[in-house]
Amino acid sequence: MISIFLISSKSMKKLVLTIVLLSSTFSYSRTWTDNYGRTIEAEIIKVNINRTVILEFANNKNKTVSFDIFIPEDVEYLEYLLSRSNRGKLHETSWEQMNDAFGLPIWNDDWLWDDETKDVGNRLNMEFESKTAFLENYRAYYKKNKLMLGEQIYTSSLYGNEKYADSISFVFINTGDAPRSTFSDREKCQQRLLDKLESLLGKSRSDSIGKEELREKVWRWDWNNQAIILSTGKNNYKKGREDSRYVVIKIMPCDRADRGGRKNSISYDQMKERALACVVIKNNGDVLIKNIPMVNQGPKGYCVPATWERYLRYFDMPADMYLLALVGGASGIFGPNVNRWDAIMDPIISSYGKELKRIENIISFENISKYIDKGLPIMWTFSSTPLFQLEADALTKFRALYPHENYDNLDDKSFNTRKNNYEKIWNDLKEKKYKSTSRNELLRSMGHICLIIGYNEKTNQICISDSWGNKYSERWVSINSMKGKSQSMSIIKW
Repeated sequence: MISIFLISSKSMKKLVLTIVLLSSTFSYSRTWTDNYGRTIEAEIIKVNINRTVILEFANNKNKTVSFDIFIPEDVEYLEYLLSRSNRGKLHETSWEQMNDAFGLPIWNDDWLWDDETKDVGNRLNMEFESKTAFLENYRAYYKKNKLMLGEQIYTSSLYGNEKYADSISFVFINTGDAPRSTFSDREKCQQRLLDKLESLLGKSRSDSIGKEELREKVWRWDWNNQAIILSTGKNNYKKGREDSRYVVIKIMPCDRADRGGRKNSISYDQMKERALACVVIKNNGDVLIKNIPMVNQGPKGYCVPATWERYLRYFDMPADMYLLALVGGASGIFGPNVNRWDAIMDPIISSYGKELKRIENIISFENISKYIDKGLPIMWTFSSTPLFQLEADALTKFRALYPHENYDNLDDKSFNTRKNNYEKIWNDLKEKKYKSTSRNELLRSMGHICLIIGYNEKTNQICISDSWGNKYSERWVSINSMKGKSQSMSIIKW
């Protein structure tokens, strides 16, 4: 006979159990049953890692007992409580109620951060965006009929570490981006979301997240140690930015929200070692930086904020291209002013203990290789033309036909075959994309920014990376076609 049940009477019926988990103060109803089928009322004071539980009975006496005395259903529940230890109190709103209210299957239980990123992305029907050795992300652009909390969603983004999800955001309205909205639209959407979240989770509290110019005022609710954050891009640290710039809901672990959205920092030595490990040297002479996350800028002129988000995340600094676009004054029609971004990004990068450095604006293998060899991508601002983009498309497609080619070993016949194949690819692409485009139109320039991520001196080529999706993550151009177009080059260094 198990001693804790000796205090119960034979006539005891199933009673209400108040559970207190660690520091939790929220009450649940439950009946405990031992392996002999007897039931008792008791409160949980603490669940221990050695699979014992401290119970408090009706006579206010405590006793520590093993999980094993209970029926499997109770054991399973105790192990569930143990698995979520140190997560704070269990909220009265269940994860099922959260999913119903949000209108999306965000949660599979009350803790999102032990779900694999791909599983969360799949159940939310988000498109895979990229995966590196230490990051994974998904993104979705929605049609008009997609609602969350009763409001139309424009886009969502999901980020994870090596395996598990670690943050997610949903954009409802964004200045300078489709769908267009007035100030009144943003204010009304914000208020409706605030009302719905407060009816679901209780009164919000004021908080702020981000660093320097990315710092913004937010409303915050803590649900099962997960911060639910409503942000409108309001920034009370920058004069003239007090109006609602966008409407977004962000979800992240509470400890990260407590740090203003910062992730756990990586030391100087770890970052240097990781960057060097990202440099890959191939047999054909290609030198490439791997593990740069992709961010698809979508149907707008967000090449600068999207590219900066990629670079910041490569160095483990949280970033959101929508907020970056607001800070930089980007427009969904005309694109951002690329010349002012170094000044904007410098204090943000410095706040994370790193340095933004403007480097010599010279397109040469000597200048480019000394940074690529250290695992440092180069932010390249330049005058892009349709002709330049056509070459990048053609050369990249051509290289895919011969991924391991060592051009030093080609005989004349093989060389001519390669040359003819390249010319065919070039002509086919020009016919498909620029059929009626004049020579002058092909040379019409527009400000653009991308990452320089590799080089090959044998082939006289440079590898660039554009923020237009995965098929644009590695694009090759001849170094000669880059000359005369460059406006500025900069790097982030530790």
